[in-house]
Amino acid sequence: MSASGGIDSPEKLWESLLRGDDLVTEIPPDRWEADDYYDPEPGVPGRTVSRWGAFLDDVAGFDAEFFGISEREAISIDPQHRLLLETSWEAIEHAGLDPASLAGSSTAVFTGLTHEDYLVVTHGASGLASPYVVTGLNNSVASGRIAYALGLHGPALTFDTACSSV
Repeated sequence: MSASGGIDSPEKLWESLLRGDDLVTEIPPDRWEADDYYDPEPGVPGRTVSRWGAFLDDVAGFDAEFFGISEREAISIDPQHRLLLETSWEAIEHAGLDPASLAGSSTAVFTGLTHEDYLVVTHGASGLASPYVVTGLNNSVASGRIAYALGLHGPALTFDTACSSV
């Protein structure tokens, strides 16, 4: 699990919620230079009036080897998909199950996913020119990637219902 403010477990999230923590911070400098996009005047094209957000720590810290994914493929996978795969595995463990015990079962995977920001951000990046881009950026593949990683044989469907998918 990964959430803003260094929260890396359901227990830490629950404690943070009970305390009423504010997990919104200024834009971290390792994400982007806030001044390049900030303007206090609302409505300026290509600008934002906010310097704040809820940012995940180490969003690029995906353990590709654990899931049998090459580094070359991993950098082509949308971070949303990487986080979804890791979180799915962790959710099964937190339920007291061994994820490997589900292999071969008729277990379904249903996910809600929207936004393709990584596609926009990486458009034209020569380092991402690989055969993995098609599956790495396509939201419909996210549920199948989970099913494949866990060896599940049930249906795998990704739904995009706009804001209700987030």
